[in-house]
Amino acid sequence: MTVRDSKGVFLQVLEPAQAVATGIEIDVYDAADYNSMLETLEGARTVTYQKQLNQAGAGGFKLNRHDAKATTENLQKGNLCRVKIDGTYRGAFFTEETVRDFADPTKGAGAEDIEIKGRGVMVYLERAVVHPTGWPGTRLPDVPYTGVTRGAILKDQIDQAQARGALSAMTYDFSATVDSIGNPWTDTNTLTLHIGLNLFDLLLQLAALGTDFVMDEQLGLHAYQSLSIDRTGSSGADPVIFRQGKHVGQKALTMDEHNTAVRSRLLVEGSGNIIQEVVDAPIEADPTVGRREGYLSYTSSGDTQALNDAGTSLLQQMAIDAHPLSMTVTHGL
Repeated sequence: MTVRDSKGVFLQVLEPAQAVATGIEIDVYDAADYNSMLETLEGARTVTYQKQLNQAGAGGFKLNRHDAKATTENLQKGNLCRVKIDGTYRGAFFTEETVRDFADPTKGAGAEDIEIKGRGVMVYLERAVVHPTGWPGTRLPDVPYTGVTRGAILKDQIDQAQARGALSAMTYDFSATVDSIGNPWTDTNTLTLHIGLNLFDLLLQLAALGTDFVMDEQLGLHAYQSLSIDRTGSSGADPVIFRQGKHVGQKALTMDEHNTAVRSRLLVEGSGNIIQEVVDAPIEADPTVGRREGYLSYTSSGDTQALNDAGTSLLQQMAIDAHPLSMTVTHGL
């Protein structure tokens, strides 16, 4: 018998290198400690997230129930799911809803998925509500603020909540006098908050007056005098151009008009039976619109300026919502 030696081949198993340009991944952080990462779910599919200015946003994914990482710990309610795109966190949401497919007789085990869905990280503010100032020593049901900025109001409520032991995982980078990029607040507000109002709803009320809010993936809250940038050319800021065939793919650029929501004037009712009328004169002068009346209840304030700000902001948002522009762009170009 002849024995033949072949060329030897040496194989060495190395630890996997850090993922580079791997697309979209989900990193899961423990509900008991948002600084403690549990796993990266490489098998997550149909990953979605929505990041919105002044809104909670949302996210979700699917994971096959036979995946080695589809454990109770990784999928438990309250976990923080951070969406990573090409190695950078771009969005985050909490595990709030779980739908499990335990058996699929037609497609088999490959279709037995667990679907995770939840709202974005800004809803973390729901975990605290307005308390009487000086609680528990004082028990008055209303908390008044007079002649202060919106940043000061939210900062004060977050500080009080954290002093009680709530909202311990979040931070913020604005003050009573400047916003998150150092611009001075120019607003003054007279508001009365009733106990029990959660701080996310308080944020929405302050956003309705014209302040912009964003919470990042690390639970850092940012507040801005205005986050928008005028890119029409008058401000000197460069325009953003999406080119068809490069950034804009095969899906169409669409505008879906909803003129039923348009209003040209609002009656804004505040506390103490104070009523303010706010008018959008250019819209009302449009003969295709004319006088269209609406109503807004803003009972947190009886200050006419605050009611005017709330009404003006709502009229502007209604006008924007009436002419939404949507398109699908290609990530990374």
